[in-house]
Amino acid sequence: MRATMKLKQLFKSFLRLLVKIKKKYSSGYKNILIMHVSFIMIVLIEIVVRIELKKIELLLSAILLVLIYFSLISFINKFFNFIFEIEKRPENIYRLSPKDLRRMKFLYLWKSIIKNANVSEETFLQTLAFFNSNSEQKANTFSQSIGAISCDKKGEFYQLKMGDDFNLSSLRNFLLYISDEPSQSIYKKLVGLNDKIFVLTSEVEQNNMAKLAHEKSNRLLAPSLKELTAFLLSSDKEQEFISILSKCLLFKDVSPYQINGDVKNENNFFGRVEILREIISNNSANYLLVGARQLGKSSVLKALERRYEQNELCYHAFTLDESGDVMTALCKALNLVEGSSLEQVVDTIKAEKQKVIFLIDEADKFVQNEKENGYLLTSVFRKLAQEGEAMFILAGFWTLYEYVTLDYQSPLKNFGKLIILGGLEKEACRELMLEPMERIGIQYEDESIVEKTIELCGYRANYIATVCDVVLQSLEHSSISQKDVDDALESDAIDKMLKGWGAMSANEKVNRLDRLIVYMTIEKESFRLGDVVTAIKEKGLSIDTQKIDESLERLVLGYVVGKHKGNYTYRIPLLRERLLEEDLAFLIEGEILGLK
Repeated sequence: MRATMKLKQLFKSFLRLLVKIKKKYSSGYKNILIMHVSFIMIVLIEIVVRIELKKIELLLSAILLVLIYFSLISFINKFFNFIFEIEKRPENIYRLSPKDLRRMKFLYLWKSIIKNANVSEETFLQTLAFFNSNSEQKANTFSQSIGAISCDKKGEFYQLKMGDDFNLSSLRNFLLYISDEPSQSIYKKLVGLNDKIFVLTSEVEQNNMAKLAHEKSNRLLAPSLKELTAFLLSSDKEQEFISILSKCLLFKDVSPYQINGDVKNENNFFGRVEILREIISNNSANYLLVGARQLGKSSVLKALERRYEQNELCYHAFTLDESGDVMTALCKALNLVEGSSLEQVVDTIKAEKQKVIFLIDEADKFVQNEKENGYLLTSVFRKLAQEGEAMFILAGFWTLYEYVTLDYQSPLKNFGKLIILGGLEKEACRELMLEPMERIGIQYEDESIVEKTIELCGYRANYIATVCDVVLQSLEHSSISQKDVDDALESDAIDKMLKGWGAMSANEKVNRLDRLIVYMTIEKESFRLGDVVTAIKEKGLSIDTQKIDESLERLVLGYVVGKHKGNYTYRIPLLRERLLEEDLAFLIEGEILGLK
């Protein structure tokens, strides 16, 4: 009887412990479990108290009850532990295996859990359906999730093609392979192929396949089960997809930096906020966007396109070829037969229900043609704008700037508001260096690396992007050091990038004058127009001061030098450093001979 009392006291102690646990945790499921265990314990206690047992039998019963209790607790913890964690941290559902996702579906509070994790019911159910679907269904769901523009079955593979706006320009095409074969069999079958292949296999083999892909010694791409769950549940599937790729490919293969052409993806477009705000908020004026090559004019036009599309405005965007033939481009944009008259073009524009916005890139040749033809189209465009029928945004460089500012007889002078594109805002430069790197899991060792690189590149977006891209070409770890950046700055790619400044005009003699001025002044911290005129006269050249002044204007517009109160200084320290390493006397002599 005394043993029975002790056993009863022992179980009462267990019960008090359970009550404390109940008070500490508010989880609904844990409360229910504690209540059930408490009830079982009380019943067992009563059985022990009421039944007369011999001491040895009593001891064995006590041991058995304790074993049953701990076995029950172990089973409960093993089976329901993930539920307790999810209730406390709903975001953990992004890391659940398909098996646990299916279990969660049978819970009473599953809808509340996914809501707290910012996952819609539709997305959750589609994720479950994906794991239970066949190969063709998986291929279609996967291709739609990553925004592929096509998914074609080619034998055992699906060939996927990404759009121009995909964040990684190096991965426009790849293959998708779906099979339930063992991971080693898949590896032996695919490892020798030259294509990048994304592999989806069974739930049993997917993690093994991911380990093989994460070696980065092959061209296979495969997510772990948890990564696949996060991808399917995420509202930003493209970013999750890129995160998966960055674990399977070398950093150079997942570089998010676009160094050629305009930026087509909004995630890779930074800054120019004031320019965009002004143009978008004022659709009653025309705009002339002027800047040097690769300074971001086309990217600004693309950004405007995306915003006009979001606002469901009527717009047409096109880039002119070397002929500058606007009429052909207008006919194509307005779905008119090629060769349609100007009157038909005007009538079509006026027939639209809302104002038509035209974004015209590479407009220099068009402007030159207009001068030769008496500015016929410019006059029509101006009238359409004044009548509220259309809005025109032209982007170009020196010819457009020259006819707008230097040719006082040009109708373009008051055609639209002139916006000169300069360097990127400092904060936008920081975002350009940091955000794309963070998407692929890369950090900088020190904040000073970012600041120094921005200053060195003179806030030019294309220079910063090129430096970052070159760093990734040889990066073998997830942290960028100052040495990594310094090594990149010494590469041929950077030298090639810096050479474009000396050929800003189609006229080689004009380019020679630009280069001569730079070579003669590059050693100076600052200089004035008079300094340049004097230096050129001392070299025995007779060049009109107005031509010299125009050359300086072109260098300012080309973002080579800056001008403040008549003083000129060099904008890009990196360019100045490179030029100071050259044989300037020899280069000066060469340009002088070319100008004589």
